[in-house]
Amino acid sequence: MTFAKNVYLILSQSYGRNSNSKILTYSKPVYGKPSSKSVSSAKLGSAKYTLTAPPTSQNIFVGSDRLLYVLFESSAKYYYKGAGNNKAQTPVDRVCPIKLSYL
Repeated sequence: MTFAKNVYLILSQSYGRNSNSKILTYSKPVYGKPSSKSVSSAKLGSAKYTLTAPPTSQNIFVGSDRLLYVLFESSAKYYYKGAGNNKAQTPVDRVCPIKLSYL
């Protein structure tokens, strides 16, 4: 999860080493009224935009250059080279920049 100025919240969802990941963007969340017994929680609603990414997206970060950087767990030796049945279907051994204007 990370935050950006024009896109309030960006989430990375991985579905394992053999299924595509998703990068989801949301507007500012709506907060419920807190009660004395609970903490206020946010409702995100539907994603404004969904980007399909290679399997195992793990970390995301918005740089000062207005790029979203995505790191993939499949670059780990365990998934990249494969240990037994653990090789990722499409391993990515690079940090991938995405222009925020695409989101």
